[in-house]
Parts: sequence; structure tokens; C-alpha cells
Amino acid sequence: DALPICMDNLLFNEVFNGTATNTALWNTALTTFTQAQASGKQTLNSGSSTATSATAVIKTWRTFPIYSGFCTIFEAVAAYQASSNIIPNSCVEIGLGFAATTAAPTDGVFFRWNIAGNFLCVVNFNGSETVSAALTPPTANITYKFRIVVGRAYVEFWLNNILQAIIATPTGAGLPVITQNLPISFRVYNSTSLSPTSAVQLGIFSCSAWQPDLNVNRSYEMTLAGLGGSSIQGQSGTGA
Repeated sequence: DALPICMDNLLFNEVFNGTATNTALWNTALTTFTQAQASGKQTLNSGSSTATSATAVIKTWRTFPIYSGFCTIFEAVAAYQASSNIIPNSCVEIGLGFAATTAAPTDGVFFRWNIAGNFLCVVNFNGSETVSAALTPPTANITYKFRIVVGRAYVEFWLNNILQAIIATPTGAGLPVITQNLPISFRVYNSTSLSPTSAVQLGIFSCSAWQPDLNVNRSYEMTLAGLGGSSIQGQSGTGA
């Protein structure tokens, strides 16, 4: 990784190294699919279901600001777990935004393996999407670092420090998304009409969000409390 040369404002960091999801930080919604946390990762569709309309969504309760004057960076270490690099009739999304069940997202920025069998980068402004050309998907069952840099005029999508796509802010919009604050969101779902030929899982090892070039002079203790490290709530890795 490149050596940072600026003051960063850490907003969130989570490593899935426990045996239970920290419900103080994460909201989970499941339909038919199951999820499990073990072996250093959170697995969506841990039961390997191929049922139509099955869904698993995990997103942070906390939302993270999208400012005009400063970038917001999201990063996740994750693996697309399947029998091949992409399985049609199953969708996986990694990023920031609002999405539920099998419905289209209402706002956000995502990496997406779509139902049609393409790997894309997506900017969703108030339900209207701008997508990249179809990209070479990550190799299945291999861990990658997914990074999204949200600026005012464009959004960058990086995979293992290699730039995949740059998507400009929609014409006439002030920011790439309409919502000023977005949660971290991971989603896996199957088509409502056709089952995938084999099950798709998403393994999430860690994720984080921060803002570069923004020194808010917050104390270390206050930063930890904002990350969910307060003593008044359960901590990740302790069965919270």
C-alpha cells in the first residue's frame, strides 16, 4: 500500500474474528439464507442455499458522512465464495449504501456481481444507477481488498490496489449519492425467478471507513467510542 502523507479521520473498523456478530454495530436481515461468524470471517449464505428470492444483508447501524470538500474511503477484505468466478442468478454487493431483500438499492456505491453474470462497479444516485463496463471478476475463493473512494466529482473503485473504474457524479448532481450519510453494506441474494446452478457465499474478513485530509482533533478515546469501543456496549469477539 502507498504510505499516507495526510491526517486521516478514522470512522469505523471491524475485524470479524469472533464467533458471534456484534449486534451493537451490525443489523442483519435474512430470508432463507443463513449467516455465520467463524474462522475469522463473517459468511453470508453460510448454509449454501440456492433457493429463489433468498437474501442476506448485513449493514452497520452507524452511517458515514459523504462531504463535498473531503473524500470518504470504504475498504473491505472479502472473498466471493463459489464454484466459479461468477454465478448467474445470484447477486453480491459490497460497499456503502441502502439496500434490502432483493430490491434495487435506493442510494450508494457498490461492487456488484449481478444476476446476469457480470462483475460491475455501481454508483446509485437516489435509485438511478451509473455502472461501469463489465470487468474481469475476482477469482472465486480468493481474498481481495475492495476499496471505494467517494469524492465530490467522481467515485474510484480499486481491487487489490489496482484501479478498476472511475464513475463521474451524475450530471446536475452535487454529489455521487443523494444521501449525506451511508452505512457499510454487504448483500447476497438469489434471483426471484431462477435459481443459481450452485450456491454463492460472501466471506467478509474485515472492513473500515475513514476520511483523508480531515483532522478533527478528536482524542483517541473519543475515536474509539465512535468506533463502538465504549464500555457501555458489548465488544466484537465477545459474543455481543
